[in-house]
Amino acid sequence: MILKVFFIFICLFLINCGQGGGKLSIKNSGGHKNPKIKHSKPNFNGPIVLFGDDFALGTGSTSSEYSLSGCLNNITNKIILSSGKAGQTTHAAIEHAENILNLNPSAIIVSLGIYDLFESVKTPKLSEAETLRNLKNIYSILLKSKALIVHLGIIPPWNEHRLTKIKNLAIQNGVLYSDSGMTPFWNNPWYMEDNYHPNNLGYSIICKNLIRSMKPHFIF
Repeated sequence: MILKVFFIFICLFLINCGQGGGKLSIKNSGGHKNPKIKHSKPNFNGPIVLFGDDFALGTGSTSSEYSLSGCLNNITNKIILSSGKAGQTTHAAIEHAENILNLNPSAIIVSLGIYDLFESVKTPKLSEAETLRNLKNIYSILLKSKALIVHLGIIPPWNEHRLTKIKNLAIQNGVLYSDSGMTPFWNNPWYMEDNYHPNNLGYSIICKNLIRSMKPHFIF
């Protein structure tokens, strides 16, 4: 009799667990999902703009043909405009963010934050808090364009909390975060022109990672 009751209990438990198509509901860590990417798949044909520092500019490549702009030009008929400046920090970039809106872009690829880190070694003025505050304001300005905003994540070979927080900030603001894939590049002359800049091969790999990240959200 006891065995029969136990068997019935197990059957009822399995039936209840199987409700809803046999799948258990699993919540995200923290009980909430990340915000959606804003302006995913924009339906207008504006140019793609590279905005930020040396990586947007293509420093380290032998010519623009082998930079990010050259690589993107090979896969799309959209005009690729580079608004990069050597060594540009978020503090300097925020002054130029409004100018990007005049280009009517359909996508804006942002490469900013790594030079804040370099500059903070020289001066305490460029704090982590200022970097995050500047980037939040830059995202807010650029999102007015209704373009897909992409943050190109450049992570150096040392553990840096500021850059992790930049990734989280981008995600929370509906910006597509694209890991550059540079982890195996650093200190490797096969991929790097110098200590900080990729060579032609390095940029081609970064570009492929960037395109892979953008494809679900952008029609090339």
